[in-house]
Formats: sequence, C-alpha cells, structure tokens
Amino acid sequence: MDRRAAAAEVAEAEAGEAMQTHETALLFVYGTLRPQLIGRAKTSPPIDLVAGLSATGLATVRGLLVDLGDYPGFVPVEAAPELAERAGFSSLVYGDLLEVGHPQLAMLDDYEECGGPQPLYRRELTTATRLADGAEVACWIYRYCRDITGSVVIASGDYAAYLTGTTAS
Repeated sequence: MDRRAAAAEVAEAEAGEAMQTHETALLFVYGTLRPQLIGRAKTSPPIDLVAGLSATGLATVRGLLVDLGDYPGFVPVEAAPELAERAGFSSLVYGDLLEVGHPQLAMLDDYEECGGPQPLYRRELTTATRLADGAEVACWIYRYCRDITGSVVIASGDYAAYLTGTTAS
C-alpha cells in the first residue's frame, strides 16, 4: 500500500469515527432510495425501511453509475478508469443526501446486502458536493462490489433522469 492510500485509509477511519459520535449521519443515495423514486423505480425498498429518512438536498459525488437491471450501482472513477475516459460519460453521480440514524444505517446495510464474503454493496465514506451551496460534506455511499463488465453506464450520472428520459437533476 502506498503512502497516499495509507493516508486515505487513516482519514476515512477518522471521519467514520467522527460520524459515529453523532446521532445521525449523512447518506448519499443515487438509486432506488432517492425520495422521488420510492414506489416509482423498477424495484422499491420496503416502506418501513425508508420511513423517516430525511432528505437534506441534492448533491453530486465523483464516480460512475451503471445500470444493473432493477437498480443502479455506483463505482468510483478510480475503479473503472477505462469507462471514465469514454466521451459522453459524466464522472459525477447525482443524488440526494439523507440524514439517517445509525440503527437505520444497519437496516439499510442489510437491504443493500453489505454482509458476507461477497457483498453486493459496501458502505463507504466519500465526499459529496451539495448543489445548493457547493459545500463539500462527508457522507456514506453504497459502492457496488461486483464485476461491472457488460453493464450499461448511465451516461448522465443521474438514475432518476435515466428512468424518466429527462436531463440530470
């Protein structure tokens, strides 16, 4: 592991500890957990899982979105540089910041299949940029963990727009 990767790991651990000391945390959602897609996407989370999630505004995260059929997957640009270099693909993912309690995060981890030896997603810390004021905020995101070979890249970076055929949020 190089020094930059080691420093990033330390910073992520420190940020995670800081977020754990608060009663709530920010979660960046880009797919079926987005408030405007609940009940409208191909698949929707159970209502009791999303009840009480509080949206704090629109934001972007650096990365790529891929269409996995019934839902999208987020991958960091660094994990798919060959896709990130293609003309016409946004390297920004559009979504919503939600304020969630730590018990809800644990339930969402189960829903996103974060456990086990081959998880579907992994919850990671990232930095989002709020669209309202340009402020950067630390937040959690669900990163897709499996192979994306053959997956369709959502060029706009906006799953809601992709589903409705409109432009990005």
